[in-house]
Amino acid sequence: FTPQNLANLVWAYATLDLRHDKLFGAVSLCARPRLGEFNQQHLCNLAWALSALQITDEELLLAIADEVMRQIRDYNAQGLSNIACAFAVLGLAHNDLF
Repeated sequence: FTPQNLANLVWAYATLDLRHDKLFGAVSLCARPRLGEFNQQHLCNLAWALSALQITDEELLLAIADEVMRQIRDYNAQGLSNIACAFAVLGLAHNDLF
């Protein structure tokens, strides 16, 4: 799966308010080692989907934040606010990013 495939998959489930923990766990395992291939939109959609469904995959979310830090020059205000909002909804912090 491409980063866009993974991001679109979880976005679609969240848009339909369908929580499938086994599927999201598989997406997490697939995405984590490849987050460097994800762009701003992919990472924002992934974080939003997790927050929309109240899935606190802390390992994935912290890895997303680390990747945002690496790509921060490529981010606009909307992307950063979307990531911050996802973390706030889930009550997570990333001290270096926020």
